[in-house]
Parts: sequence; structure tokens; C-alpha cells
Amino acid sequence: MRTHHESMLRFYRTLKIALRNNAVLMALDTLVRAAEYLIERGEMERAVQIIALVLRYPMPTRLKHRAEHHMLDLESELPEHVIISAKAQTDLLTLEDMVEELLTE
Repeated sequence: MRTHHESMLRFYRTLKIALRNNAVLMALDTLVRAAEYLIERGEMERAVQIIALVLRYPMPTRLKHRAEHHMLDLESELPEHVIISAKAQTDLLTLEDMVEELLTE
């Protein structure tokens, strides 16, 4: 079984490869998977930041539906000010910024 650090490192490595190859859709999918992992761990505030960032980008319908579903669930579980704050913070971030933030956790 992987440790939390190992799991996050795996997401980070995949994201770095995706960004290096300009594979934005791969990066978005990886971020959604990272958010799903964080939701399972109960790290809802971090997950909502990731999902809010992902939803700013165009993506295939299936991935968008997954991200929107998670956002709806998170909105029902977290206080409104947390959601508003997460969305405001992601207005200032790029995919690269999010990758760096994932690494520093």
C-alpha cells in the first residue's frame, strides 16, 4: 500500500510529464484523479481548490461531468466561504502553479 507522500509524488510526476509534453487534457485528468484521492482521504478543502482550477479549462464532456459532480458534492459538504475562497484562489493559478503546490504538500 502506498503512503500519502508516494501517492502525491506519483500524481506530481504524471503532471510534470503531461505539462512538459503540453498534454493539458492528461494534466486535467490527473488533477481530477488527485482530487478524488484527496476526497477519499477527507481533504475536501484541497480537493475543491483542484476541482475549481480544472473547471476553468475546456475538456472532454466525460471529464467535465466528473469534475462537476465532485464540485457539487464538495459544495454540499463545505461552507460557502471555503468554496468562494477556493474559486478566487484558482483565478490566480496556472496548471503549473497547481503542480508545484501539490508537490509542497
